Amino acid sequence: MIYLFWGEDKAAKEERITEIKKKNFTSADALKFDYELLHGSKLDPAVLKKSLIALPAISKRRLILIRAVEKLNAQNKKIILDFIQAEN
Repeated sequence: MIYLFWGEDKAAKEERITEIKKKNFTSADALKFDYELLHGSKLDPAVLKKSLIALPAISKRRLILIRAVEKLNAQNKKIILDFIQAEN
């Protein structure tokens, strides 16, 4: 499942992210192993690829949060688009 939060309401976005974490991660270990925070402004394409193909360790799903997604370079944007298309 892919979520896209867009807009200036940071509090609403953070609230929704917290809800998703609570729903999918029932333990601190699950959050530690199956949640990853990346930053679009300084994201290495190899790290992004590795994050996207990694399987969940404890939970049913992994959560990858990309902050500053608008700052992704063209290569990272293509990686994400290719990943989304492959999932469909």
